[in-house]
Formats: sequence, structure tokens, C-alpha cells
Amino acid sequence: MRPVLCRIRNVSVPSYPALLYVGLNCGVIAGNLAAHQAGLDALRVYIATLLLIVPGLAGARLLFVSINWGWYGIISAKSGTFAEVDA
Repeated sequence: MRPVLCRIRNVSVPSYPALLYVGLNCGVIAGNLAAHQAGLDALRVYIATLLLIVPGLAGARLLFVSINWGWYGIISAKSGTFAEVDA
């Protein structure tokens, strides 16, 4: 994966935030179009979409961490810090 998507003059555009932004915007637009086609109130669907973006991203991150828990390590009961784990 390319950590830097592109460089415009002296500004580097990191790939993950840029593509996350593009994906979120495409999802909001697709949801709004689907609401219009289904005859739903597009404003209510738009507001619900905006409200659910943060919990959706948080849940995706929690799932990622739970699947890759061995890479992150476990919390040591004695010190309360992360301990190294052989994965």
C-alpha cells in the first residue's frame, strides 16, 4: 500500500484518510439516491447516515483489533500496560 497517495506542490496527501473521505462521501451520496428512489424522506436518511458514520467506524476498528488481537498484545494485569506476546 502506498502511504502517500500523491504530492501536490509541497503537500503530501496520505492515502488512508483521502480514500476514507472518498468512500464516506460516495456512501452518503449512494444512500441519498437510494432514499429518493425508494420514496423515503431523503433528509431523514441523510441525517441518520451522518449520525451512524462514527459508530460504524468505531465498530469496524473494534472488529479489526479483535481479529488481530495477537498483533496488538495483551494488557498485563500487573502493570496495566501492554505486554509483548509471541504471535
